[in-house]
Amino acid sequence: MPKWSDGWPGCHVSYCPPHSTVLLVEDLQRSRFRTLPRFWFRDHGYCVLEATNGLEALHQARTHQGPIDLLITEIDLPLMDGGELAAHVRKLCPQVKVMFVTPETDPIPASSSSVAYIHKPFDTRTLLKKVQSLMSKGVERMHAIA
Repeated sequence: MPKWSDGWPGCHVSYCPPHSTVLLVEDLQRSRFRTLPRFWFRDHGYCVLEATNGLEALHQARTHQGPIDLLITEIDLPLMDGGELAAHVRKLCPQVKVMFVTPETDPIPASSSSVAYIHKPFDTRTLLKKVQSLMSKGVERMHAIA
């Protein structure tokens, strides 16, 4: 099966439609969160981009061919925090949905139609419900307009 020319490992044409790209950003020196969900996203048709800090994630967002639909990032990252990263990625991909991963002790602000929060540790089911809820918010609005 041919791979995308952008060279992201695991991205095959039949599994990586341009409308379903997720960028996972986590400092792996403190956590292993990324290891679990990336396989689920790939198994369900997402092209998965991965980064270990804000600057690396921003580079991936700038060089990726096509839109990024979902950014899942820790708030506390090396080199650039998750909030600043989200603002930069939004300039490149205004439609991107953002899920912030927060420590269990942090209060969670109210979610919006394009931003959600999840405390860690979390299980895959909880993450997937949050992702599905966040991703469906824009779809419902688009159907109401049409």
